[in-house]
Amino acid sequence: MLSTRRSIFFRSVCFMLILSVLMTTFVQAQQRQQQEGQIRNEDWNVQGNVIVITYDLFGSPGEYIIKLAFKEEGNPSFNVTPKSVTGDIGDNVRPGTGKRIVWNYRQDIPGGLNPQGLYYVEFSPPVRVQPAPVVQTPKEEPSGGFPWTLTILGLAAVGAGVYFLTQGGEEGGGGGGGSTSLPQPPGRPPTP
Repeated sequence: MLSTRRSIFFRSVCFMLILSVLMTTFVQAQQRQQQEGQIRNEDWNVQGNVIVITYDLFGSPGEYIIKLAFKEEGNPSFNVTPKSVTGDIGDNVRPGTGKRIVWNYRQDIPGGLNPQGLYYVEFSPPVRVQPAPVVQTPKEEPSGGFPWTLTILGLAAVGAGVYFLTQGGEEGGGGGGGSTSLPQPPGRPPTP
């Protein structure tokens, strides 16, 4: 019975430690994803001789390099990198919503766009240029980072396991050390 209880206890401890490692990995992956930057809610429309492109840039504080290409669906040879642009493009773009790029496409595509073409904007993944100085304000509880609670619980479980093993853990024994000797194996059957 004692070995069964120990086996269950060790399985529980192993499960808690594996869960702690998985949670730490998940939190770190979320933080890396935020640091890399993401472009969402991209949209564009033609307004006279310009194309207005809007998007939101999410990521950790800092400056990013934003690049894009204008493409036509079904026509792989049509791949234009806008040159005559102003707004939130190029180096030093900070994260935020409502980013705007104005592209004078008539300067880059003198013949204009095919009215039957289905066009789309393809952003390159945002590349972080340099981190901005981060000013941290004191907080009562950490809002992220290393999962200290899970680590402390795991250490407490390990400590309880060590105590359980060193004190014998027998019911009613109260920690007298218990017997650690094994019973003798059964005798061998007589040979004929």
